[in-house]
Amino acid sequence: MKSKLNRLGCAFLACAPVGASVQYCAKDAEQGVDFCLSMAAYQNDSTDGSDLYLTLGAVDRPGEGWMAVGIGELMAGSLMFVTATDENEKSIVSARTTRGHFPPEVNPELIPRTAMISVNSTIRCWREVSFVCYSCDSWASFQPKSTNNPWIWASNGYQKNEHADEDFGLQIHNSLGFFYVDMTEVMGDSSQPAGPPPIDRVAGSYGASATPLTDESTPKSSPSSSRSWHGFLLFLAFLILYPAGAVASILKRRNWFHIHVCMQILGTSACFIGVALQASSLTSAGLWRRFLDAHPFLGTLLTLLVLAQLVLGYWHHVEFVRKQKKTTITAIHIWNGRLILSLGAVNTLMGLMYARASSTWKYFWGFIAALEVILFLVVLPRLEASNSRKTRADDMATNGGGDEATAHLLLESEEANS
Repeated sequence: MKSKLNRLGCAFLACAPVGASVQYCAKDAEQGVDFCLSMAAYQNDSTDGSDLYLTLGAVDRPGEGWMAVGIGELMAGSLMFVTATDENEKSIVSARTTRGHFPPEVNPELIPRTAMISVNSTIRCWREVSFVCYSCDSWASFQPKSTNNPWIWASNGYQKNEHADEDFGLQIHNSLGFFYVDMTEVMGDSSQPAGPPPIDRVAGSYGASATPLTDESTPKSSPSSSRSWHGFLLFLAFLILYPAGAVASILKRRNWFHIHVCMQILGTSACFIGVALQASSLTSAGLWRRFLDAHPFLGTLLTLLVLAQLVLGYWHHVEFVRKQKKTTITAIHIWNGRLILSLGAVNTLMGLMYARASSTWKYFWGFIAALEVILFLVVLPRLEASNSRKTRADDMATNGGGDEATAHLLLESEEANS
């Protein structure tokens, strides 16, 4: 009986009068994804808005995973439609959004109303969900006149869904991609009955593509560019500039103090600018929940530690000039710097993981991190100890602490003991 109803539902969709429509299909065995999305939009005379009808079909295993598509270039600011099926084969569709690289949330006061129309299982493991987004053109990233409107898709094929509802929690996606839609082809004839367009898997993609359809340029202040600059500046600060300043202060070569200060000023500037570029992603209704996510939490903590380090550095310098010796503030300044370097490296890696950066960036992080571990734990302590012994030997030879031969004997003795 159930299979008959499914076939009737498919036949109804296939025969339903549908105006203009666009379809995008993607199949990637490496990412474990196979889906098609068809869409058509109609002008609603009652609301004076454009209602977007969609049919999302994907390989589906009841009780496992979710599939989502979104209008927009990135997660931040996109209007996302999430579909999932629980163990009881109950399917849901959920409209969500987010202000940053955080799990998208349901927000009825902000998001256009979305309603499910039908669910059809055409063949084994293939399920099609049809739904409508009312007045979808009220969303900023929905551009009905664009011939190159960016969309995103993402999926997780392993999350367990015992009981799916519209607000169920999403685990991070394990596959994602981008595509572009000619929205002028999506808009249908308002004289025709509105309805979700059927999916034609044989036809593949039409009116949509994984690559840009036109040469329309991306705005200079796009979210992708700000996120990329955020990552680059923080990577530069915590893995290049701050460590370089620390090395200068340990080796104490010529002009080391000026090099140390310059590196810290440059690193702090890069840090604050990078943080400012992504600070707006926390300004939303879910502020505190997102703040407690590991990456932004560590980022905020690091920002506070950097501010404290500026005060400690100046305080240490004043005390050292006045007393001509190291003080408790010196020790705090040194250990706070070590904490900043360690947490900064960890949070940089977390940022690369969140952004799903390329393997090249992750290998580069690993190379820099390994190099710094060897440098700070093996090479620099030996050089520092050697410099200290030579300094004490020179003091004995020149300040009455013994003759030059005695100084060299002391130096050789210390080296043997080490």
